[in-house]
Amino acid sequence: MENLKKKGIQVDVYFIKGKGIRGYLRNLKPLKKVIEAGAYDLVHAHYGLAGMLAVLQRKLPVIITFSGTDINYLKYNLLSSLAAMMSRRLIFVSSNLYRAILIKKKKHHIVPYGINPDIFKPLAQQEARRLLGLSPDAPYILFSSSFSFPVKNYALAQKVMRHMGNVKLLELAGYTQEQVNLLLNACNVLLLTSKSEGSPQIIKEALACNCPIVSTDVGDVRELIGTTAGCYITTQAPTDIAEKLQKALADGGRTRGREKIMHLAADKISDKILAIYGQVKK
Repeated sequence: MENLKKKGIQVDVYFIKGKGIRGYLRNLKPLKKVIEAGAYDLVHAHYGLAGMLAVLQRKLPVIITFSGTDINYLKYNLLSSLAAMMSRRLIFVSSNLYRAILIKKKKHHIVPYGINPDIFKPLAQQEARRLLGLSPDAPYILFSSSFSFPVKNYALAQKVMRHMGNVKLLELAGYTQEQVNLLLNACNVLLLTSKSEGSPQIIKEALACNCPIVSTDVGDVRELIGTTAGCYITTQAPTDIAEKLQKALADGGRTRGREKIMHLAADKISDKILAIYGQVKK
């Protein structure tokens, strides 16, 4: 949004209050009031249920960005598919999500969420550890999310850690972007054990920081990592993940992931979004 504003686009945000289908639908009347009061050209909804809400107003054309759970879970896929039928354009953050949606539509685009390379950038590991108060010598593995988020599969990570010896696993929860940047530079490896994903931001951010990655084969992680040395794709088997983690730790260095991810800088992504806006008229 900030990059779109820099390009002269007026962007206002409507925050949806409530959970579940009923919670979303209670926002329809307030959303219509906001639309009536403004001089808008389109609605860009992020997430399938938000898209379902957006298409129920018929004044403005709707673009929907699908990001993961809105397609990967069947009950949400059904609603996302219905919303997709009534929208003007569809954006998927990875091609696997387009393949998975139940109802296909020709007018779609694959546009991952971008990252800010000015925030996520390589730093000296020892300096990052000092700023975070971490040991200068201990091996650290950064878990990709909060331990309490079911889809991130912390239970699998726990099984993996039984094979890892004296290695510390850090939870990624409650940090600012700047602190996440420090963690990615301070830790030896990023670990992602998710059951499913769309296009995980933390993988892109880790690449931008040249942080080694060990990840299950979900979403577009394989595509993002590509042939980056020091990064590994695994099965869901704890022993396989542990073996790849040990390889990454044994490598001991940083990657060259940043050069592989700069095409996803937020400024470049906003240009793609702006081009899609230009294809949509009232």
